[in-house]
Amino acid sequence: MPVEQKQIFVVDDEEVLRETICSMLTSAGLQCKAFGGGLDALALLDAGEKCDLLITDLMNSPLDGISLLERVKKEYPKVEVIIVSEVQDDSVKEQCYRIGAFLYLQEPFERTQLLDAVNLALEYRSLKARVTEQVRPPKREPDFTTGTVLFALLLNKSAIGVYSSHEEAEAAWNAFHDQNPAAGAFAIKPFKLDGPAMIYRPY
Repeated sequence: MPVEQKQIFVVDDEEVLRETICSMLTSAGLQCKAFGGGLDALALLDAGEKCDLLITDLMNSPLDGISLLERVKKEYPKVEVIIVSEVQDDSVKEQCYRIGAFLYLQEPFERTQLLDAVNLALEYRSLKARVTEQVRPPKREPDFTTGTVLFALLLNKSAIGVYSSHEEAEAAWNAFHDQNPAAGAFAIKPFKLDGPAMIYRPY
């Protein structure tokens, strides 16, 4: 079975910079599409174009990197995002990570640094997909009422499964970990169901 080719979007309003990044990626055998603005990248995502990883400059115009990050994580949460920037402000970095950036890559960077970051992001995305598939709870119609306590199985603070008991969540994790001992750290967190819209609040 052929290995699925990963696709990377590169967004930078400076042509030289985006073409340089794409050149680094394609020379390593990665598939890359370049965009002069975030709105163009979003339009292609809206059209159903496959994207595994998006790399964007922080200071793009008219849609800056943080605004693009927010849109992507809200509308396409499975797409990992790397922010590249010369800005060294820790508060900006923290904001990017809080929104959901996989990595904030400080410019200037070497080709090896970029490729290491990209490979790590793609491996992380693949791991999340495998975890989600293997710990997915049995399909059933939700019959919980408001106030019901549920248990979320978390990978890097992102919920990948919701269970009716702590034991059920723990069993799902153990089953996955037996097959993937290097998967990393998980957590099980109780939640309360807030109304029929299936909105969960920390308990």
